[in-house]
Amino acid sequence: MEQERGDSRRIAFGLNCLQLASCGRCWRMPRKPSLVSFPDFRDGHYPHKTWMQELVEREKDYTGPKATLKRMVIPGSHDSGSYSISNRIPFSAIAKTQNLTIRQQLLSGVRFLDLRIASGKMGGVNIYHGRLMGCKFEETLAQIQLFCMEHRKEFIIVYVQAEYGQRFAPKDKKAALDMMKARFGSRNDDVSQRLLCKVRTRSELIDTPLGKLIETKGRVCVLLRSRIYDDFVVNGVKYNKEFVEENYGFFDYSKWLRDKWHNTTNTLELLESNLREIRRHKANIRRYFVNNQFVLTPAFDANDLCDYVIGKASLQPVQLANQGLYQAPAGSNGMGVPVLHEMFVGHPEDDWNVLSLDFVDLAPAAIQLWIGMNFGPFEIELALLGNTKSTSRRSAEDVTEIMRSKIIRNSCLLLHPLWEFDPVDLAVPDNTLTLVYRVSGKLYSIVVTLSELVLTQVVVLNEQNHLLAGGEELTIGENQGNGIINPQRRSGLMVTWQKTEQKSFRFGYVDDDGTEISME
Repeated sequence: MEQERGDSRRIAFGLNCLQLASCGRCWRMPRKPSLVSFPDFRDGHYPHKTWMQELVEREKDYTGPKATLKRMVIPGSHDSGSYSISNRIPFSAIAKTQNLTIRQQLLSGVRFLDLRIASGKMGGVNIYHGRLMGCKFEETLAQIQLFCMEHRKEFIIVYVQAEYGQRFAPKDKKAALDMMKARFGSRNDDVSQRLLCKVRTRSELIDTPLGKLIETKGRVCVLLRSRIYDDFVVNGVKYNKEFVEENYGFFDYSKWLRDKWHNTTNTLELLESNLREIRRHKANIRRYFVNNQFVLTPAFDANDLCDYVIGKASLQPVQLANQGLYQAPAGSNGMGVPVLHEMFVGHPEDDWNVLSLDFVDLAPAAIQLWIGMNFGPFEIELALLGNTKSTSRRSAEDVTEIMRSKIIRNSCLLLHPLWEFDPVDLAVPDNTLTLVYRVSGKLYSIVVTLSELVLTQVVVLNEQNHLLAGGEELTIGENQGNGIINPQRRSGLMVTWQKTEQKSFRFGYVDDDGTEISME
């Protein structure tokens, strides 16, 4: 398999005419998410930088099972260090699979890093993807350490591989281990003085409640792909997996991680292979992490040579990911549901664990969804689609049941308005989606703009992000009363509420002619 992978890369590298990430066509490569999402967290705003800490804090008074790494959904990045490959190196458009730096990936919510390393061409240890070299390995480690010092209650899995086909001198392998030890600490250090997670068994790592694991064991787990141990002898000492585990606290991945490479450019084949993989490794029996790679791998097909030359086909991971996974399907006029989203709409209850992507910055809705799946219930009480100004038509349509059907794992709203709603409704000026929902026993409201001027393609709301998105707690008096949702912006629809004898609430709304519409 490794030989096939190397051959595929060499063919792709040698025959793709669109080889520079800074070439004319590549300036048209996607630099922003293809979908307009709500909430839209960009421009240096990182709402997920402390999502694990938030998860632990919400569980403090929770009497049920606590979150563990085995059962959590953990966003990951594929070839995490490839962002550092220069755009002006030939074939860099094929080798780059990330735009964000390591620190930016972590700030964006990624907690699984995939680092490929080998001996640098000018000495030392460098990041690689295939034959192309990126930054010094030390630079990536410094970014991880900095993030951990800034955010002390986050847990990171660092998966390190000796890049296939690249020279990796034994002395440089040892240097790489020593660098990680210097940055992450030693097992012998007190937990307050180290980042390294000190555990002896897999169960201790994946079954310990997350908060307790971070507090008593550490915050960084290093897994090494077995290839790094090949011909690894320095000064007569054989650095095998047992020696490295005992002296460094780093684990051989083979017993700690399942990491299937699907090696396909076919989207359907990728999704089906990932689904089969996770169903082979159910949470109740596994004693390891499972990394599902939602990654399409460039592969050259001689029959498509003309398409490559004229730019109709591409070997660039960014194009494969964006067009194959992140965008609305071709032919849907931008209104369809991306296949990556469809995967979790159709299979939300499978025991997903680590989920890795290329170009994580182009799929923010997926990251928000996966993080949200770890949090508590998100319950829709009322959902109204309508406009805030009086028109000749009813000012609101009850879409509560539609919204309830779009809750993933009882914890995250995933809505594609252009797919779910009539385009005629969305073309109305000042159109909004007004939501009343319950989180942690409290009522909140939020307004999502859906007008033709703000063409929102996906809405992702959950316990973790709803307040940052503009959610406001509703304070309802003892008597019936009217109120406008989100009055600060003077948007949304007039909502009514009434306490019942059971102390629950009956909601309704006021139509444009002043008639109160009750919703039982």
